[in-house]
Amino acid sequence: MSLRVAGTLAGLAACASPATDSATGPEGDSGAVDGADGEDGKEPAPEGVDLDSVTWSIRWDTTDLDPPTQGGAWQVTRGDGAAFEVTRAWVRLETIVVEDCVPGDGRKAAPPHGSPDHPSGFPQPLALALHEPAPVTVGPQAFDGFEVCRFWMISYWDGQAPQGNPAEADLSELSFVMEGHHRPPGAEDWEPLELRSNLQVDVDLWPDLEGATGQVGEITLRPADLFDLVTLPMDDLGRTGWEALSGLIEGAEGALVEAPAEAAQ
Repeated sequence: MSLRVAGTLAGLAACASPATDSATGPEGDSGAVDGADGEDGKEPAPEGVDLDSVTWSIRWDTTDLDPPTQGGAWQVTRGDGAAFEVTRAWVRLETIVVEDCVPGDGRKAAPPHGSPDHPSGFPQPLALALHEPAPVTVGPQAFDGFEVCRFWMISYWDGQAPQGNPAEADLSELSFVMEGHHRPPGAEDWEPLELRSNLQVDVDLWPDLEGATGQVGEITLRPADLFDLVTLPMDDLGRTGWEALSGLIEGAEGALVEAPAEAAQ
């Protein structure tokens, strides 16, 4: 699985280019860096959990969604009065992988960070329906064991059809697509809205590992987060699509639990 930066928004693509790091990872050296023991005033490396297998559980928090009024699936109204209603929407998750532990000095983790081919990741990308959110379980995924501190999740495309690829919107070369309506602040009338993105958004998720004994990496997504980062007016729908995707992915939360959970109601 290879990542390619593509899209019509060159500036955004540059900001969202795949992460790279020259340090060796858990399958090579330890990935330790200077200052890992707290010397030179740097924060010591966090304590992780030893894992050699992970099962990914994707759940949904739908508590902030309101009933639709325009024939769609659900809607949200922001604090500024802007309202959005989703009729159909899908996001492509390329993969999620586990990461090792490094000092809290702002540096990236050693690989597998930026390496979607790590065996802890998905065997195939997923297409997730945001208009009908349902829990998904992937795994278990086995790998050479090491101390895990965080997860890395990426939405992007690589040309292959994801699992659950919708007939209505091919996500082979898209990371996000949405059909729906929006109502600007102070307006009474709703307007049609179609968004799509072929850009990358990735995020590091730091689960609370104190006392954790499970091997299930639980990822919580909130559909309402789609519109948190959307800027108005929406003069560039390519940018708006990327902002919507960013809101969803960057709003995710991770946890290490004993068993997959059902979607929140």
